[in-house]
Amino acid sequence: MTPELHSRVTARPGRMARAALAALLAVGMAIGLVACGGSGVGSNGTGAAPQGSGTGTVTGFGSVYIDGVAYEDSDATVEVEEADGSTTTTETKMGQRVEVLYEPGSSRALARRIRVEASLIGSVDSVGTTSLVVLGQTVRVNSDASAGPVTVFDTATGTAVGGDLTDVAAGDPVEVHAVRKTVGTSVELWATRVERLDALRRLRASGVITEASAGGFSLGSLTVNTAAATVLPANTAPAVDQWVVVYATKDDLSGSVLTARRVRIGERATVAVSDDEAHLGGYVAKLVGGSQFQIEDVVVKLQTTTKVEPSSTSLAEGKYVRVEGSYDSDGNLLASEIHISTADDGAELHGSIVQLNTTTMSTFRVRDTWVDVPDARVIDWGECTTRTLADDLYVEVRGVMSRGVLQATSIVCEKDAAPTGKVIERHGTVSALKAESKQLTLLHHSDSLTVQWTATTYFRYPLTAGSLSSLLTTNETIEVEGRMEGSVLVATKIKPRSGD
Repeated sequence: MTPELHSRVTARPGRMARAALAALLAVGMAIGLVACGGSGVGSNGTGAAPQGSGTGTVTGFGSVYIDGVAYEDSDATVEVEEADGSTTTTETKMGQRVEVLYEPGSSRALARRIRVEASLIGSVDSVGTTSLVVLGQTVRVNSDASAGPVTVFDTATGTAVGGDLTDVAAGDPVEVHAVRKTVGTSVELWATRVERLDALRRLRASGVITEASAGGFSLGSLTVNTAAATVLPANTAPAVDQWVVVYATKDDLSGSVLTARRVRIGERATVAVSDDEAHLGGYVAKLVGGSQFQIEDVVVKLQTTTKVEPSSTSLAEGKYVRVEGSYDSDGNLLASEIHISTADDGAELHGSIVQLNTTTMSTFRVRDTWVDVPDARVIDWGECTTRTLADDLYVEVRGVMSRGVLQATSIVCEKDAAPTGKVIERHGTVSALKAESKQLTLLHHSDSLTVQWTATTYFRYPLTAGSLSSLLTTNETIEVEGRMEGSVLVATKIKPRSGD
């Protein structure tokens, strides 16, 4: 097992220190303390600032919110792991399960690396009224915010938005993000996001081993062949009742037999270092009095000073919670604060209005999330001089997810134009391209905007940096997400236009 390389810097480092930290973190994530069962090296006695690790569900953007906790992600690397162990750049989306390595800050934590951790990537086996089966694993959907993260659907076709299970059919390629939940004596997967894919480019399965042999194991009805697989941690063997993650290519499935390229034993990939800060979101299991419980395979221990909120809500098995604290040398999470999910928990977005429906004035997108405005009375015009919704207005939106759409309970208009340092979105057609200098000219409404991309800009499939030249003749609309630096929009993401 390759150890994670941690850098110890002050809580608010300069640009060079941050770049050095990012480079060190780029060495790679390893199997974590909580997955390996070993202990990490803490920061006690080193005189250096502690770091942090978190696992949870994406609940908003502006920067990125994970179980309601804000992480500044302007310098973060966002990645997904491939079957061979390499990583590729990807993007964060509402409802995804992610792992984050971060540097605690005085106002908000600074995310350095975010790893997107889907539970299942494959074709749908079958669909029920409240569940679906993918790669032999049953996944339940949730529409009750008080029971945990509501399932975010990105399954609608054509000009429809959001979606639900009625949009999903057997054979559809999907990516499912889910949380492990213990119900009685069984373990279930509860979906936080279900996304229909245009095509399968990798396979991934996770679950509890129900049978094991020298050459493989079973995850329910899925048989996994491990004869040629790399198993992590090294020198371990999969066994019954272990939680595993299986990595494979799109060509490795034959019927109900999956030939694994890599197998990870344990829930998380990130390192949990003793004494370092930690956030963990998941369902309570195996509650022992008021002293300890489990989230997945992590033992959470309450202290005499642990704050539980809301104070009117009691801990109980099956409750979705966010735990903040630190790990001890045995891998236990010592809780300083526990937030119990309630119906009031929701989503939060900060960004530009895109694709406003100018007929109804009741739907638009912010940070790739559709927003429904039930009543104009939820709008606070704040600092904006306009008194009507329009594309490009920079807004703060709060609400509750339903069928993949954020039902707004509060909208605050923060800026008429692009605020300094904030992520904005602009759309239009490409009128000029300078590939050698990584620049394009975007015709946005009646304006021309210079867009600069970099080596870290994410291009959403099927766009690539090399395919941009074809947009000069096809007149296709693209969207650019990034920050203004002077008169130039520095892109963090370039993507095809979503819908009409």
